[in-house]
Amino acid sequence: MKKLTLLLIVLMTVAAFAGCAPAAPAEPEAPAEPVQETASFDVADGVYYAQEAGFAGSGWKYNVTLEVAGGKIVDLDWNGTNVRGGDDKKTLSANGGYGMVAYGAAQSEWDVQAEAVEQYLLDTQTTEVAYTDDEGHTDAITGVSIHVTEFFNLVDEALANGAVAKGAYTDGYYYAELAEDEKGYTYLGQFQVVNGTIVGVNFNSKGKTEDGEDTSKKELGDDYNMVAFGGAQAEWYAQAEAIEAFVLDTQGLTLELNEDGKTDAIAGASIGMTQFVELFNQALK
Repeated sequence: MKKLTLLLIVLMTVAAFAGCAPAAPAEPEAPAEPVQETASFDVADGVYYAQEAGFAGSGWKYNVTLEVAGGKIVDLDWNGTNVRGGDDKKTLSANGGYGMVAYGAAQSEWDVQAEAVEQYLLDTQTTEVAYTDDEGHTDAITGVSIHVTEFFNLVDEALANGAVAKGAYTDGYYYAELAEDEKGYTYLGQFQVVNGTIVGVNFNSKGKTEDGEDTSKKELGDDYNMVAFGGAQAEWYAQAEAIEAFVLDTQGLTLELNEDGKTDAIAGASIGMTQFVELFNQALK
C-alpha cells in the first residue's frame, strides 16, 4: 500500500508540472505579398490637353489639362475661357465674379465644385461615371451639382490627343485688350499656355448692339455682314479663327505687314492684322 501511495503521488506531481509547461510557439505567418498597382491609362508619361471646339451658348469654352505618371493621372485642371475674354472661369469664380451661389442658389461656387470633380478623378482613376440626366449631372460626386459630362469627355479627348510638346512660353492664362476703336469695338486677345506651348487662342472684338446689349463680332457671326456689305472673302469670326490657327501652328505671330496692316501669310485672313499682332505682343511678350 505504501508503494502504491508513493506511485500515485509521483504521477500526480508529474501531471501538475506537465499542465504548467508553456505552449509551443506558433509558426510565424508568411509575409503578405505586396499589392501590385496597375496603370489605369495606357499612355506615356506627360502633360495632356483638350478644349471644346467652340463657345457654348453661355459664352464659355471648357478645357482640361492633366499630367500622367506611371499610367496614373497625378494632376489635372478643369477650367474655361469666355468668348468676350477676361479671367478664366476658375479665377472669375474664386474672386466672386461668377456668382453661382448668389444668383443661381448653388450649394457652392463653380471653382469649388470643379475642384471636387478633379479630386474624384484623382481618387478613382476612371472617366466612367453614371449620369442622372441628359445634361450630364451626377450623384456620384459629393458636393457637386454642376453638369460634369464636359469634364470627363475632355479628359478622354486629352488622353487620345497625345502629350503636349514642351514649348518656350510660361504656363498660364494671358489676356490683353486694346482701347475702344472709333466704331465702339474693343479688340481682345486671350491665350492659354500648357507645358510651354500655346494651346488656346481667342481673338475677338466686343461691343454693343443697336439696343445697347453686350455682344462681340464672334457672337454676331454671319450677322456682322462683312461679306455682304464689305465684300470680304469670309466673315470676321472665320478670319479671326484662321489667325488663331496660325498662332497655334507657328507658336507666334511674327508677320511682315504692308502699309494697310495686312499680310498674305495667313490663308483665309485678309483683314488688318495690326490689332492682332499688338494683342499677341502685349499678352505674351
